[in-house]
Amino acid sequence: MYNYRAWLSGQPDNHNSAEYCGELSCIDKFLKWNDSNCKAEKQYICKFKP
Repeated sequence: MYNYRAWLSGQPDNHNSAEYCGELSCIDKFLKWNDSNCKAEKQYICKFKP
């Protein structure tokens, strides 16, 4: 498990007890984590270079 703590404000919140996956969101040019529903279709990356 990763120990990365750059979560969006108020996250993780496990909304409706249904958010067990993570996603990266770009807010003000910074990547932040959000918890998300695992059934939601999302885009993905295999490799990231800053």
